[in-house]
Amino acid sequence: MHSAHPPEGGTAAPGPAKVALPERGIHDTAPAQLWTDGFLAGNGEYGAVVYGDLALEKVVFNHHRLVLANGTRDLAPPVLAERLEAVRDKALAGDYAGASRDFAAGWELRWTQTYHPAYELRIAAAHDTVADRYVRITDFRTGEVTAAWTDGHGTWSRRIFVSRADRVIVHELAPAPGRTVDVTLSVHTALDDTPTVHSGRLAPARDQPGGAARPGTPSTQSARTARRPEPLRTRQPAPRLGRRTAQGRCQGIRQPPEDHRQ
Repeated sequence: MHSAHPPEGGTAAPGPAKVALPERGIHDTAPAQLWTDGFLAGNGEYGAVVYGDLALEKVVFNHHRLVLANGTRDLAPPVLAERLEAVRDKALAGDYAGASRDFAAGWELRWTQTYHPAYELRIAAAHDTVADRYVRITDFRTGEVTAAWTDGHGTWSRRIFVSRADRVIVHELAPAPGRTVDVTLSVHTALDDTPTVHSGRLAPARDQPGGAARPGTPSTQSARTARRPEPLRTRQPAPRLGRRTAQGRCQGIRQPPEDHRQ
């Protein structure tokens, strides 16, 4: 993976012709086989992870309200302002154990609610695609994620961005000159490495098939007594898939009607 700071005198990408690197961004000349290596797009409310190859590109959609219940929704952060000065004094004096003990007294660390993806859009090419050159790009200024490649017909590209104004995820499939887009769109929900819930409790990573799931990000929320986890109540927004056209636009998820966080 490379940072997109093109050298003076040109901005040509080390991939397909007629595709320029952004002034600020990153690029890679190999497809991402795992979602953990995918490129991200989002608007703070909706998100998308783009990965896969030319034959089968995958886009994982997410929404900031799609989280798993863990009993932390109504927890307040600990009040630590009054002890900060004493804690700093101990740390500056070299008493790191004492500083840590005083800072952590009276509250415990709780995990934030774990994000859960909505679904995965799969874009399967109708025919085998042989590309001479390939590049995928994230433009930091526009938030666009682009994958492009060149074959005997010219340059093809797929572009995705998340509109803040329209609150929608837009995916554009652009064919080579004189060609048309021929793909099959499908939705996949049995995703790898997603957290699961058993009897209202978040399953530990060792209980999940296919590898460990990513835990939630640790927070500074406090709880003197643990709350009993409630059963998971969440809905997945229904996908809205566009028709196959030469432009191939496909608009994705819209905001869920209710707040399902617990």
